[in-house]
Amino acid sequence: MKTTSTAPTALKLHLKTAVSQLLAMELDAPELPKVVQQIHSIFQEASQITGFDQKLEYLAAVPTTKGKALGLNHAAQCLLDYHRTHLFLKGMYQSIIQLLAKQKSPVHVCYAGCGPYAPFMNLIAVLFTPEEVQFTLLEINEHSLKAAQNTSIAFEHQAYVRAYFCADATSFSLPEATSYHLLFSETLDALLYRECYVPILANLLRQLPENTTVIPHNVTLQLSKAKTSLQEGGLDEQPLNELFNTRELLKKHQYELPAVIALQTIPLQTLSPTEYPFLIVDTCVHVTENLQLKRGSSSLSLALELQLAPENKQQRLQFQYVLSPEIELQCHYLPE
Repeated sequence: MKTTSTAPTALKLHLKTAVSQLLAMELDAPELPKVVQQIHSIFQEASQITGFDQKLEYLAAVPTTKGKALGLNHAAQCLLDYHRTHLFLKGMYQSIIQLLAKQKSPVHVCYAGCGPYAPFMNLIAVLFTPEEVQFTLLEINEHSLKAAQNTSIAFEHQAYVRAYFCADATSFSLPEATSYHLLFSETLDALLYRECYVPILANLLRQLPENTTVIPHNVTLQLSKAKTSLQEGGLDEQPLNELFNTRELLKKHQYELPAVIALQTIPLQTLSPTEYPFLIVDTCVHVTENLQLKRGSSSLSLALELQLAPENKQQRLQFQYVLSPEIELQCHYLPE
């Protein structure tokens, strides 16, 4: 491991101060970016990984059995998504507090896709003792996992890690699966595109206890129609219906997902395309039941806008979620 310029105890103290500041902030606090940037700098120093290195093994995404895992650099940069980091930390902290109130044993967290910083293990570790929380780190990228090990050593957090696994979370069989209390996986993007949140949950939740806490708690896709485009502002939009609900879909298919999941087919004329020429798909990231990323506050909650063609009003719009060969939401026009 490369040495850092700051002693581990001082690094840990700096991290704890920043984490305490972050947890005390409101969601729209103007100081939020500055504190998250400070945390990112601490992780850079601890890991000796900037997130902007040009090594080929740091740049490449890693294919899984379903979808792709981010390359090491991109995974490191995710920490700089301010609202995402803020809400995920709050959600995990609150969930662990709730679990500790119900049990005497340590809260055992499965961290699927920990990246090179294992940020939410190291952020949480400065708030609890090893007797209160334990982590199993699961990462498909061997370079990221090695970096995560080095980062935990730099912070002197080895006692919080029960095990490290270099494996594909979409197909991995968890040893002692019944010992877990919380599943955390930040492996997602807007519209649940490309990354593995859905297949990871499909694989791991069928192994874990039924009452396992999950963060993000759920991800849904919500449809609405609008009279003006997102770029024009003043959308004058009207909510329609929920297009996709990850947790409900997993239960419906009993965690065995087909390659193509049919969602909804909507007659175009029912959308009044002349009056409402724009269709908007929002990614609703429910971090917990009470915490949700708002539209545009994070890269995870960027809205997709589709412009409807009024001359196609006799056609139908078909939505489907595809898991192979690439993970993506698809929309097609079908003849009436």
